[in-house]
Amino acid sequence: MAIHLPAAPPEAIDALRNHLFSLLAQAAPVGLSRVVPVYSAGAQDVIDERLLDAARLTAWRTIVSKEGASIAAAEVGIDMSLSQIDEGRLVAGMVEAVRQAEERFADDNRDYELRLLRIPAVYTVALWLHAGDADVLMPVAPAARALRANDSYGADAFTAALRPLAESALREPDIT
Repeated sequence: MAIHLPAAPPEAIDALRNHLFSLLAQAAPVGLSRVVPVYSAGAQDVIDERLLDAARLTAWRTIVSKEGASIAAAEVGIDMSLSQIDEGRLVAGMVEAVRQAEERFADDNRDYELRLLRIPAVYTVALWLHAGDADVLMPVAPAARALRANDSYGADAFTAALRPLAESALREPDIT
């Protein structure tokens, strides 16, 4: 099996490079990982059990590294503007989740496309390994309390685990 990334639009790669290298000029030299597509879905998508079907491409993400260590993640939205830069636990969590996915699925005979799935209403980010006949979701640490980071879930089990959190999120919206 291979975990591969879909080809990112050249303008996404250029936008990430341009935004990041001007921001990180003091930290140079830095490296950028290959660009990962980011999909987003909402709490209602979880409740309606259409999470993956409803997920929409919203950004392109890269990991910024220096001297072999991951130091940040950056995203450009589909409009190619810089939408966020993250540091800390979520960056390390994503790197570890990818490492574990590559290891765990090395002997699988499917070819998976690597995606990132974000469900902000339930504070969840997961690797989404998509193949024509299978989808595997691996929560990125720190994971929502209903899930275990880096465990593999089918779409149904993943959705079922998040359903109570999604129902709560819609009952009691975050007002921050």
